[in-house]
Amino acid sequence: MRKQDRGFSLIELMVVMLILAVLVAIALVAFARFEQRAQDGAAQTALRHAMLAQQALFTDGNAYSDDPADFDDFEPSVFINLTSASDFGVYVDKFSDDVVCIHEKGGGGAILAVWMHSGQTPQYGRFTNQGTADLFVCENSDPGWSTQGW
Repeated sequence: MRKQDRGFSLIELMVVMLILAVLVAIALVAFARFEQRAQDGAAQTALRHAMLAQQALFTDGNAYSDDPADFDDFEPSVFINLTSASDFGVYVDKFSDDVVCIHEKGGGGAILAVWMHSGQTPQYGRFTNQGTADLFVCENSDPGWSTQGW
């Protein structure tokens, strides 16, 4: 009588490797979506803090500001980016004393922005065709704005 071989055949090992590869691919897609949502959440929080600081500055001085020192009194946790070339921090476009646009790079390369005009409801926008923050042009005429949030 012949002793039976023990172990796995090559086909069995290949099937296990295929199953593992499918599971890894599913996990990577889920992780990428989770990472994008986390980046969007962080950008939204920073923009809300900057928006509150802008509203406080406007209430105190009847003008919005793009000076980072002004934000330290109201929201020291907000990093104001002065160059707009960096991917980090909130960038402020001040058009006049009563019109300002605040934007930051969110997840997946999207730009999250808030358009504020004194006496009006803030408008929120998520723009995905812009690429990077240094190429983003804040224009109120863009159809992507909404008063309902991002």
